Amino acid sequence: QLINGTYKGNKTLADFGHQVDGETIYYLLNDIELTEEDCERLEPIGAHTSTPFVNTFDGKGHTISNLKFKAYNGYGGLFGKTDSSSIIKNLNLDNCLGVMKVGDNSSGMGIIAGRCNGTISNCHVTNSTLSNDDSFYTGGISGYTSGRIINSSVKSTILEASIGSLGIVTGYLYEGYVMNSYSCNNTVNNKTTHNGGICGYAQSSTITNCYTYANQNVKGHVVGTGKNNTTVTYCYCDQGPVVYSYNKGDCNIDLNYKYHEDFTATSNNIPVYQLLNQWIESQETNQSTYIHWKGDSILPALFLNQ
Repeated sequence: QLINGTYKGNKTLADFGHQVDGETIYYLLNDIELTEEDCERLEPIGAHTSTPFVNTFDGKGHTISNLKFKAYNGYGGLFGKTDSSSIIKNLNLDNCLGVMKVGDNSSGMGIIAGRCNGTISNCHVTNSTLSNDDSFYTGGISGYTSGRIINSSVKSTILEASIGSLGIVTGYLYEGYVMNSYSCNNTVNNKTTHNGGICGYAQSSTITNCYTYANQNVKGHVVGTGKNNTTVTYCYCDQGPVVYSYNKGDCNIDLNYKYHEDFTATSNNIPVYQLLNQWIESQETNQSTYIHWKGDSILPALFLNQ
């Protein structure tokens, strides 16, 4: 009910959609700095499990700052639950705080979405905190993901969970994908082994062309636990293990993952950003889906649009 800093009475997001070729798209036209009062008014988009968000939300590269949220109908995040048809893209969230307490009965907690069944693309979380004593799934982008997260990142964020799976990008990945994404300079506090620099627990899923850097206290620097034909390939991290726990008989894990302090791979001395670009250029279809990378003096790689 808060549109670009102005309270709009009884209007909801549905009142602001644009029809484009039969698809409903919502555009964010300005940066938004939320106040405590704003956050008290807000409900997650797609707040009810029976009515998930089914359309497209385009942040147009703008930033929502100071979001504070708690459990609401089982999920916590800017979006509660999203449908397989949904797309959330081109959105930044900064200085956000999510808190789940014992008894909240939450199923998923993420800064952008509690549960993502659709696509999250070119979305970035920075300088935020998640504290979860209730939900089984905690992630910087999405708590529970059965869709795909691409071209996205989590930086300088603290993630705490006393139970369940915790991933800096997504807590639990089931028959889903995380591709062409990264996490760096984050801190994890989690009592279980299911925590990782990209994903906490991956089942029948694919994580590819990602990197992690300078994340603290993670068990697996890309994935905490991999099960049931999970694939982790073309991923790079500054230390190991790349996956903390997995079944060697039914998972495909690429162990050539480490890079030097100068951000060149230990296996061939090629800069990480070039290796990430090589994977994009090797894709026979949908190359335009992925954002290319550039080198950086502080991080192994940044997206060209960052």
